[in-house]
This record gives sequence, structure tokens and C-alpha cells, in this order.
Amino acid sequence: MTTALKVDNNALISGKRGTVFVAPAGTPLPTDLTKLLISADAPDPAWQNLGHTSESNLPSWDKSGGDASTLNTWLMSGAKTTYAPTSISVKVKALQANAETLKFVYNGWDDASGGVAVALDPASQPVALIVLSYDPDSRKPFGTYMSDTSMKSDGMPDFSGDFVEFGFTASVESSSVISPSSDGTKAALVFLPPSAFTAKPDGGH
Repeated sequence: MTTALKVDNNALISGKRGTVFVAPAGTPLPTDLTKLLISADAPDPAWQNLGHTSESNLPSWDKSGGDASTLNTWLMSGAKTTYAPTSISVKVKALQANAETLKFVYNGWDDASGGVAVALDPASQPVALIVLSYDPDSRKPFGTYMSDTSMKSDGMPDFSGDFVEFGFTASVESSSVISPSSDGTKAALVFLPPSAFTAKPDGGH
């Protein structure tokens, strides 16, 4: 357990603005996080900005499983505790009704008409994601990096809001590139606090 916990008013962040960056599955974080700005089209050659996403339906996380079960023996109760498998996913609502966004969300392809063709049941896609929020008042970012997810559209376009929404869900998988813990536990994601976006004296990040 960390021993440096304390009250820190400067660590409060409001995610008033933000975006989502996408890349092929297994893509490492950009080498220079100071370039990871919500307005950046491509902060690194492998990463692309998904662009406008919904303000009324912000990226939302779901974590399920992990429930504890107590196992008894004939000799005693509570002899062992087991835990159910855990799954994590994030839902994102893209807004840009251009061909690039539609092909990404629905795993579509170019049609001769100039439109985007989509399968009846679009296949999932392996992608890496960075969900990046930004507090314009404190000028502080906060991000979540997932190197390996299985992403799939979660329905047809939704016309009920201010803008048409094109939603997808990404299920987080154990990372192929994030360093494991000292005991060999595999990571699934990396939280990026504001300090991670500060240039290091030696040029490293």
C-alpha cells in the first residue's frame, strides 16, 4: 500500500472536455505525452484522434464480476475464498458522420456508391484506446490507456440527441505491452495523472 496519501486540493480534476485516441491493438503510448492534447489530430504516428464525441453521453465504464464466494469444507466454514472473473469495458459515442468514423465504428468498407458498407453483424476489432479528459480551468489532463481491447459497434446511429451518435463498446483485455507488476501480474490499463504529461528533465516520459 502506498504511504504518501494526503489531502491535495490541486489533485482535483473536472473532465469538462476530452477526446478518444485510437490505434492498432498493442500500440505503446506516445513517446512524448506532452503532445497528447485533446486537439491533436495525431500526437504520434500510430495514434489518431477520434474527434468529436458526445457531451451528453460521455465515455462510460463498466466493471463486472470479481464477486467473492466463500467455500466451506466438512471440517470448517470459510476455508477458502474465491473470486469470479472480472471484465471491464468502456462505451464511447462518436459524433462525426464522415466515412472514416463510420468505417471505424462499424468495421465498414468503401462502397461503389461513395457510401460505407456495413455487415449485418459487424465483427469486433482489436484496437488500442486512450480516453483523455481535460480540465480547462486547471489546465490539467487525465487519461486512461488501454493497449488491447476488443471493440464493436453497440447499435445503429442514434438520432435522439443534439447530434447523431455512433456508439461502440470496447472490452478491455490483458495488455501485451504494459509492464507487469513485480510479481508477474499482467496489467489491463494505465491511468495517466497530470504528472505523467510533464516533460522529464532527461527527455524521458
